[in-house]
Amino acid sequence: MPFNTARVLLERERELETLREGLDGARAGEGTLLLIEGPAGMGKTALARAGRAAAGQAGMMPLEARASELEQPFAFGVVRQLLEPVVNQDSGHADLFAGAAGPATRLFEPDERRPLGANVGFEALHSLYWLVVNITDQAPVLVLVDDCQWVDRESLRFLDYLAQRIEGLPVAMLLTGRSPDAAAEKTESLWAHMASRPSAVALYPRPLSQSAAVALARERMGAEAAEEFCRACHTATGGNPLFLRELLRALDAAGVVPSAAAADEVQAVGPAAVSRFVLHRLATLGPAATELARAVAVMGDDSELPLAGRLAGLSEDVAGEAADDLVRADIFVHAERLGFVHPIVRAALYEDLAPGERQARHAAAAEALAAEGAPAERVTAHLLLTTPTGDQRRVATLRSAAADAAHRGGMRAAAEYLRRALAESPAAQERAETLAELGRCEVAIMQFEAAEEHLRTALTLDAALTTRAVAAFWLGRCAIVSGGRSARAAADALASLAGELQTADPERSLELGSELLSVTTAFTQLRGGLAVQLQRFRDQARGHPGFEAVARIHSAYEQILRGEPATAAMEEVEQALATGLPRSAQSNAALLALLALRLGERYELAVQLVDAALVRARQEGHATRQGILHAQRAAITLAQGSLHDAQAEADTGLLLVEESHFVVPLLVAVAITVQVERGELDAADRLAQTGEAFGIANRAHISDFLTARGRLRIAQGRLEEGVADLLWCGERREARGQCWPSDWRAHAAPAVAALGERQLAVKLAREQLAAARRVGAPGALGMSLRTAALAIGEDERLALLREAVSVLERSSARLELAHALADLAAELSRAGGRREGRDAARRAAKLAGQCGATAMAESAMAELHAGPGRRARMELTGPDALTAAEWRVCRQAAEGRTNREVAQALFLTEKTIERHLSSAYTKLGIRSRFQLPAAIGE
Repeated sequence: MPFNTARVLLERERELETLREGLDGARAGEGTLLLIEGPAGMGKTALARAGRAAAGQAGMMPLEARASELEQPFAFGVVRQLLEPVVNQDSGHADLFAGAAGPATRLFEPDERRPLGANVGFEALHSLYWLVVNITDQAPVLVLVDDCQWVDRESLRFLDYLAQRIEGLPVAMLLTGRSPDAAAEKTESLWAHMASRPSAVALYPRPLSQSAAVALARERMGAEAAEEFCRACHTATGGNPLFLRELLRALDAAGVVPSAAAADEVQAVGPAAVSRFVLHRLATLGPAATELARAVAVMGDDSELPLAGRLAGLSEDVAGEAADDLVRADIFVHAERLGFVHPIVRAALYEDLAPGERQARHAAAAEALAAEGAPAERVTAHLLLTTPTGDQRRVATLRSAAADAAHRGGMRAAAEYLRRALAESPAAQERAETLAELGRCEVAIMQFEAAEEHLRTALTLDAALTTRAVAAFWLGRCAIVSGGRSARAAADALASLAGELQTADPERSLELGSELLSVTTAFTQLRGGLAVQLQRFRDQARGHPGFEAVARIHSAYEQILRGEPATAAMEEVEQALATGLPRSAQSNAALLALLALRLGERYELAVQLVDAALVRARQEGHATRQGILHAQRAAITLAQGSLHDAQAEADTGLLLVEESHFVVPLLVAVAITVQVERGELDAADRLAQTGEAFGIANRAHISDFLTARGRLRIAQGRLEEGVADLLWCGERREARGQCWPSDWRAHAAPAVAALGERQLAVKLAREQLAAARRVGAPGALGMSLRTAALAIGEDERLALLREAVSVLERSSARLELAHALADLAAELSRAGGRREGRDAARRAAKLAGQCGATAMAESAMAELHAGPGRRARMELTGPDALTAAEWRVCRQAAEGRTNREVAQALFLTEKTIERHLSSAYTKLGIRSRFQLPAAIGE
C-alpha cells in the first residue's frame, strides 16, 4: 500500500539506502540477501516496489513473484512465476538450460504428461540454481518475492537453496514476509534459517511516527486538520501505514470534520476495522462491483476480466465498468489483470462470505476454469477448497494435477492432490490406481507408513492385474528404502502377481520377479527362500537376455557373500553388465552389481559403472540417486586409500540425500573412517553421535556404520565398546548367512587380543584369514594377514606381515599397504632389523602422506626421526597439504573442466571453487590450472 507524500516514502530512508547498497553489491558480483519482515500493512510491498524500480534503473533483470494463499498448493508455483517470463521470452533459451540447468526444463513443459508410475524422480533445486546462474550471464538479477508467508513448499526450498549459494553471484534476493509468529511453520523455519546467515540483511519497517501520521492526515483531510485530530489517528492505528490510510479514507467518506472536537470520534483500528471500512466502501459502488470483487476474492489475484465477469454473472461491458470503479476506489490494483491492492483487502471480502458460499463459489470457479481448458493444477487449487461430491470428473482433474506436480518434482503436492481424489470416492479400478500413485509419491517423500497402508489397500481391491502389479512393485521399493516395512507382505504380493502374469505378460512378470529378488536379498527374515526364488527366476528368464543378466548378478552376489572365490563371481558380473540390464530392473540390479564389484575389488569397473550412472542421474536431475552413487564412490576410494577423495565423495553425498535416507549410514561410516585414519578422533566421534540419530534396526548399511564406529572406539581406547560394535556387526551378517565381507573380524581380533582374550582373538583372526584366502581379493587378504599378525602372536607375526606387504603391493589398497609397512617396520625394529625397518617406515610414511592418513604418517616419521630434540612434522606445502575439498577440485580442474563445470559436478558455487583453487595454488607453488596435472601427479 502506498503511504507517501509527493511520491516519497515517508520515514523509510534507512531501508531505501540499505536496498540501494544491496543492489550495488549484487551488481558488483557480491550476492546479497535482503529480508523485509513485518506485520500486515507496514509497507513491505511498497519497499519491494521501490527496490524493483531501483534495480530496473540500475540495469538489473527483475525476476518477480507474489505468493498468495490460493496458489500455495502449486508445486514450484512461485519459482515458475519468477522464471517463466525469462524462459518464454528468450527464443534461444537452450543456452539458459546449459550444463546442470538442463533438468529444470521439466518445470516449463506444461503439455508433457508422464504416468505417475514412471521413474520421474527429480530434485529441482540444483538445476534451478544453475538456471539462475546462467541467467546472470545476461545481466545482474533481482529475485523479488513478495508475501513469502504463502510461498509453496517446493519454492521455499529453492529460495533457501539459492540463498545458501548466493555468494559470488550478481544476484540480489529481496524477500518480504510477515513476522514469523504469524506465518506457517515451514515459513518460520525458512525465515529463521535465512535470517541467521551472516550475509543476510533483515529490515524491520517501523510504524510511522506521529509527525508522519500528521502529514498524511493533512494530505487526505486537508491542511487545516487539527493537530489533536491527526494525533488521535496516529494513536488509533499505532502508526501502521495501511490502517492509518483506511481510517482516513473512512473518516473522509463519512464527512467527519477533522477538528479537535472530532478527535474523540477516531476509534482504534486494526485488521478487523480495515475489513469494515473496505466492505462499507464496496457497498457504495453497487451490486455489480460487489459481485466482481467477490468473484476475484475467490479466484485470486491475476484473474482474467472475462472469466471473473462470467463467474460474477455480469456481461463483459458491466464487468469492465465495475472493475474501473474498483480501481478508482483503491480496492483493485491498476493493472491489466484483476487483483487487490493488498492481501488484507482480499481477505476482507473473502472472509465476509459464508463458508457454504465460499465453497460454492470455488466449485463454480473450478467448473469455469475446467471449461476454459485451464491447467489441471489451477482447477485443483479451487477443488481443494470444496467438499467432496463424488464427481468422477474431479478425480480425473486431481490425478492429472498430481501427474503434473510429480513430473516437476513436487511429490508432496502430488500426494496432497491424490488424497483429495480419494475423498471423491472413485470407482474400484480408479481408486486402486489412485492409491498406487499415492503410495509411489509417499515412498518418494519417505512417508513410509502411509505408503505402506495405501499400497496394501490397493492390492486388496478388485482392480486390473496391471494396477495391482504397480502397487506390489512400489510396496517392494517401500520395503527396501524404509528398512523393511511390510517386507513380507511385499514379497508375498510380488510372488503372487508375478505368477499370475507369467502367461499373460511374461515381461511384466519378470519385472516383478526381479523386484522380488531384491526384496528377498535385502532382509534376513526372507533370505531363507532366496535360493528357490533365484532358481525359479533363472528358469523363467531364459530367452530374455536382460533378465538373464539380472539373474547372473544375483547369483554372483550370493556367491561372494558365501565367501566363494571372487574371480568366478566377477566374471559373472562383467558378462551380465556386457549383456545389458532391462530398464525396469536397472537401478536395483546395477546397484547389486556395484556392491559385488566392490567386494570383489574390481574397482576400475565399479568406478566406470558409477560414472556412467552419475551421468544419467545428472541428466535427469535425480539428486538422491546421485547421492547413492557418491556413497558408493566414497566407499571405493576409501578402499583404495584415497582419504581426500573419500571425504569429498562422502560430503557430496550427504549434501544430496535427506537425513533419513537409507544410504546415510554408509556415507557417515566413510566419513568416520577417514577421520580415524587422520587421527581426528573428536571429529569422528561427533560424526558417530550424529549418525546414531538414524537408528540401528533394519537399516541398510548399518553394518558399515557399526564397523566404522567400532574402529573409532578402539582408536579412542574404548576397547570393550569397540569390540561390542564389531561383534554386533558380525551377528547381523551371520544372521543373513553372510560370510563375506568379514572385515569386522579383522578389526576385532587385535582389540580382543589387547583385552587379554587370546583364544577368541586367535579364533577370529584365523577365521578371517581363511575366508580371505578363499575369496582371494588382495586388499582384504592383505588386511587379514596384517591384523592376524597382530592378534595371533609373536611366532608368526613377522612372516604374516611380510606376506601382507607382498600381497598388498599387488593390490590397489594403498592405505592398507601403508598400515602393513608401518606394522612391519615396528616388528623389524623389535626383532633387531633396524635398517630394513627404517626402509619400511620410510615407505609407510610416504604412502600414508599420499593417502592423507595424517596420524600414521606422523607416527612413521616420528619413528624415523626419533632422537633428542627432533620432532616429526608434516609438510605444509605440496599435494599432501591439500584438504579433501581442495584435492577434489584440483582433480576435476586438472581434467580440463571449467570452474563452472567443477562447481556443477561437486554441488558447490563457482566462488567456492575459486577459493579452493587459490588456496591449492599457494600450497602447490603454481600459478595456473595448466600446471595442475604435473603438480598433483595426474
